[in-house]
Amino acid sequence: MRGREKGFTIIELLIYSAGFSMFALTFVYFLTTFFKVSNYQAGSSEIANQANFIVQTIQRQVAGASLLTVNDDGNDEIDASLGQPHAKLVMKNHAETTADSSDSASPVSIYQNGSNIVMKTGNQAEVGLNSTTSVAVTALTFTKISTPPAKDVVLVSFSLQYQKGPAVEHISRQFTIGTQKTSDSIFDNAISPSANGTLDIGTTGSKWRSLFVAATTSIDGKLTWTKTATDAASPTTSILMLKQGTIPVSASNLAANNAVTVITITSADVPELGGVGTNRIFLTPPPGMNDNILYVGSRGLANSLEIALKNTSASLISINDTWSYLIMKGQ
Repeated sequence: MRGREKGFTIIELLIYSAGFSMFALTFVYFLTTFFKVSNYQAGSSEIANQANFIVQTIQRQVAGASLLTVNDDGNDEIDASLGQPHAKLVMKNHAETTADSSDSASPVSIYQNGSNIVMKTGNQAEVGLNSTTSVAVTALTFTKISTPPAKDVVLVSFSLQYQKGPAVEHISRQFTIGTQKTSDSIFDNAISPSANGTLDIGTTGSKWRSLFVAATTSIDGKLTWTKTATDAASPTTSILMLKQGTIPVSASNLAANNAVTVITITSADVPELGGVGTNRIFLTPPPGMNDNILYVGSRGLANSLEIALKNTSASLISINDTWSYLIMKGQ
C-alpha cells in the first residue's frame, strides 16, 4: 500500500480559514475602536482647550470693559432687547480716545464670522479665537440679563465641532457661561448720544440715586425738585433757569438820616432780568461796602430790578460797587 501523503484536507483548511478570519475581524474591530476612541479623546481635548481659551478671552474683555452692549448691529452704546440672544458683544474700553473709525483700542467686538469666533479691537483686523483647522464654531449668541441693583450678566452660548477624522466622527459640544464686569462703568472720554436731545439718563420709574459733578453743568430744559417720602414737607419745584453773575450798583447821592434810596438795575445790565417779576433774585453786597449803608431789600419788575438801600449817616454818600446776584426762573 502506498503511504498517506502529507498535507491539509479541505476540512482542515476551512477550519483554519475560519479561525484566521475571526482573528482578523476581532483585530480590525479592536483597531477601529482604538482609533475611534483616540479620535474622540483628541477631539474632546481639543474642543475643551479651545473653549477654555475662548471663555477666558471673553471674561477678560468683559471684566475690563467700561461699558458693554449686546445687539445684532455692533452698536457700542445701545443694547437690543434684554433677555434675548443676539449675535454681537460690544465693549467700550477704558483706553478709548477717539471715534470708532480711528481708534485702535476700542470698542472691542466679539461675534461669529463663518466657522470662527472673532474679536475685533477698534479699527484693527479681526483675530480668530479658535483654530478652524481642528475646531469650527457652529453657533454663538450673547444674552444680557439685567437684575438691578446687581451688575448686568452676559450669558455666552456657543457650540464647537471637532473637524478632524471622518465626518461621522465629528463630535460637538455646547457651552454656556455667565460673565459680568468686575467694576462700575468708567469712562476716559466724553459720552455723547447718537443724536441731539433724543436719549435719557434714567427714567421716571428707574432713577439714579446721586449725581456728582465737578465742573460746569448746563441744562437747557426744566429742572425739577420733587418732594420724597422722607421730605414730605418740601414742595414740588420746577426751575427753568439758574443764572449767577455780577452787576454794577451805583448812586451819586444816597439820602442821609436813615432815608431809603431805590436804585434801579435794567435788563440792559443783566439780560436775564427779562420777565423777572415772576422769578426769585438773590443779591449779595460786596464785603467792602460802606458800613453806613444797609441793604434793605429788592424786588423784581417786568424788565428791571429795584434795590433799596438805607443811609444811616448824617451826610450824603455815593457808591459804585459790584454786587453778586443769583436769578432763579421758575415754571
